[in-house]
Amino acid sequence: GTGRACLKMTSLIFKQLADLGIKTHMVSFDLDKNSMDVKKAAALGNGLEWVARWVGTGSFVRRYKSLACVKDGMRFPSLITEITLKDDAGGDPMIDQSSIVALGLLTEKEMQDTQKANLAVMKSLHDMFKERGLDLWDIKVEWGRDSESGQIILIDEVSPNSCRAYDLQSGKKIEGRELAERF
Repeated sequence: GTGRACLKMTSLIFKQLADLGIKTHMVSFDLDKNSMDVKKAAALGNGLEWVARWVGTGSFVRRYKSLACVKDGMRFPSLITEITLKDDAGGDPMIDQSSIVALGLLTEKEMQDTQKANLAVMKSLHDMFKERGLDLWDIKVEWGRDSESGQIILIDEVSPNSCRAYDLQSGKKIEGRELAERF
C-alpha cells in the first residue's frame, strides 16, 4: 500500500544520501516487514524544518502575496532555503539562523555545518527527482541530534507528504502513492 511505497521512497533516499556521506537516522529497513530501524535522535527544540524551494507556491506565495512580483509557480533563479518551527497550530513560523544559535538549539559551528549539509541534501534530492522524470518544486526535511553521538543527522522521512513534484513531461502534479512509486 501507500505506507510501503513511502517506506521504499524514504529508505532509498536515505541510502543514497548515506552513500554521499550524509548522516541519517536510518540503520536498516525491511520492505517485506514494512519497517525501518532508526537511531534514537532528538528533534531540535520542538522540531525545525528545513524547506527548500525551487518554485514559489504554497506558504511562500501566501507570505509574500502583497508583492506584485509574487506569482504561484514562479521559478527562482537560485534555490531558496527557509527554516521553520514545527508548529502546525502556529502556522510553522520561520526562524532565522541567529535565533537558532541564540536559543541554544545549535552552536554556531553546528548551524554552519547543518546548513552546508542541508544544501548538499537538497541538491541531491533535486537530482534524484529529476532522474525520475520529476520537477521538484519544494521539499522539507528535518535535522535532529543523534542521542548517542550528539551529531546532527537527517531524521524523520522524505516522502510525498514533505514535497511537491510535477511530471517533467506532462506538467501534471504527482503526489501520494504515485510519487512514492517513482522511487
